[in-house]
Amino acid sequence: MAVAFSVDLVVLGGIFLLRRHRPDLHRPFRVPFFPWLPAVTVMLYALVLGTIVWTQPGFGVGAATMLGILWLAGWVTLRTSE
Repeated sequence: MAVAFSVDLVVLGGIFLLRRHRPDLHRPFRVPFFPWLPAVTVMLYALVLGTIVWTQPGFGVGAATMLGILWLAGWVTLRTSE
């Protein structure tokens, strides 16, 4: 679940980044109650993720390792597709 929460946090963070950096993009779906609902969701997800890591540090290290591998794979994929 830690990886799932982390991926969800990245997706939710992407909403804010896209709105800031590409405000002119066509958006077929509008996020309800933007920016409040996504911001509250990010805070709650971060709280749950922090609780998981705080109560199970070994699990947190494993989850961080998996996230690092996923990040590295995405970075390599992005670099080779250019």
